[in-house]
Amino acid sequence: MLQDGVAPNVVTCTMIVEGYCKQQKIVEALKFVQFTRDWGIHPNMFMYSVLIKALCKEGSSDLAWAIVGTMIKGGLSHDVVIYTILIGDLAKWNLNGALKLFSTMLSDDNMMERIKDNLI
Repeated sequence: MLQDGVAPNVVTCTMIVEGYCKQQKIVEALKFVQFTRDWGIHPNMFMYSVLIKALCKEGSSDLAWAIVGTMIKGGLSHDVVIYTILIGDLAKWNLNGALKLFSTMLSDDNMMERIKDNLI
């Protein structure tokens, strides 16, 4: 791709991250995300959701939550997809925690506005 003079973008990079995750190569996916940053491509909500979902699926909830923290520090906020992934993961082993996170999502005014905007 680079050899042909075509610059990668966040969409192509997200597809590669998703490919790594589908092959259960999470370490490689995380390394690739770092490469994207080195190229000046900043992960977006889609790339983060792919990583978080893969980490939760493989049982690495702590790392998934760390990625959420990185995402927030980078200026992105939760969206309904991220909340849904995390609630689904929590529900497997901590239903009360899942319900608490669900309640947090419902009380997040910004989240509710984004959901409402998407419904209109």
